Amino acid sequence: MLQDPKKEMTEETGKREAPDPERDLQLHIAGLYRLYFKGVAHYVLQNRGTLEDARDLFQEMLVAYLKILRSGEVVRDERKYLNGMARNMWMNVLNAHARSPIDHHATETLPATAVLEDPQVPSLADLVVRKMEEIGEDCRKLLFEGFYMRRTNGELAQLMGYTEQFIKVKKHRCLQGLKRLVERSPEYLAWKLDT
Repeated sequence: MLQDPKKEMTEETGKREAPDPERDLQLHIAGLYRLYFKGVAHYVLQNRGTLEDARDLFQEMLVAYLKILRSGEVVRDERKYLNGMARNMWMNVLNAHARSPIDHHATETLPATAVLEDPQVPSLADLVVRKMEEIGEDCRKLLFEGFYMRRTNGELAQLMGYTEQFIKVKKHRCLQGLKRLVERSPEYLAWKLDT
């Protein structure tokens, strides 16, 4: 039978130890790391991250999670909650890396047609269009309406007869599927080597 660690007796004195919140916190963090780090690391590594990225993300996630616990919020399923936090935080990291500041001084010197004259850009765009033909009809319609026609998730939900939350998830999955198709194609690998 396991005893409450706060009520353990010391061998030297035979007295009960006083609760040690710092030790309890360290034990809790070690337990969280042991239980959940591998899953978070696997997710980050599968989504363009490194082991170092996973460590950083896990530390940030633990700090945020402990603040949530201290605020008194009740977490019913710790595993699901932490996995959701990791996913959301990692998507924020990826989105932040995708947005790079524009150097307006550098673009002022380029002619307006400079991008169109680059032979690499049309071939990549053509590749994406070709790969759009390989994804399912629902995904093709969703991506076209969402990105090309610039419809909101609410408009897409009405148009396609789904909930807005379903559209959000489906759009993300479709985009990830298209991205995988493009990145695995020989044309993309050749383009990547040239750039």
